[in-house]
Amino acid sequence: MQLQNIYTNIKCLSNKCETVQYNNSDH
Repeated sequence: MQLQNIYTNIKCLSNKCETVQYNNSDH
């Protein structure tokens, strides 16, 4: 589950931290 955290952090830089977090949670 550590990988998810890193992935979220990287995507967060994109410009959709909230959207990414929500998508990750659903997945």
